[in-house]
Amino acid sequence: MLKCRKGVTLLEIILAIAISGLVISLACAFLFTNQNAYFAVMSRLDAQSSARAAMENVMTNIRRSNQRELYSVPDGNGLTLTIPDSEGQLLNYTYTVEFNAETNLHEFVLTVDDSRFVVATGIDGIEGFAVEKTDNDLITVRIRTHATRYDKQAVCEVSNYHRIKVDN
Repeated sequence: MLKCRKGVTLLEIILAIAISGLVISLACAFLFTNQNAYFAVMSRLDAQSSARAAMENVMTNIRRSNQRELYSVPDGNGLTLTIPDSEGQLLNYTYTVEFNAETNLHEFVLTVDDSRFVVATGIDGIEGFAVEKTDNDLITVRIRTHATRYDKQAVCEVSNYHRIKVDN
């Protein structure tokens, strides 16, 4: 009497390992692709949020400043505004781009009299901040930032304008 042997052959084991390897490699490729997309989106988000925060700060202070003074704002990579504090004392608000050797990044810096505040990091070099008088009563501000997460680099440029309003 012949008994039926239960078990698997070598060929079945090799096929099972090959199919499992294929499924695992496809799953890993899918996960790595999603991870790369995630880091690219996060880099873009970092660049955008940095640029928007810096622009909001600049535009708020432009609106608070002496509007007559804005007629003499020069084009360039810096901006100085005179803004009264709560007691009526005039303070100088100066925006510049400075290189930070520790982080190896350009920073967007606001100096109020003797106090220094970093408004944003990752500014795209000295040209990453520009002020232009595009019309007699129109100021255009441009801020360009970049961010890198796990070798995924993103660049964001934000422009805004302010029409000078002076009561005559």
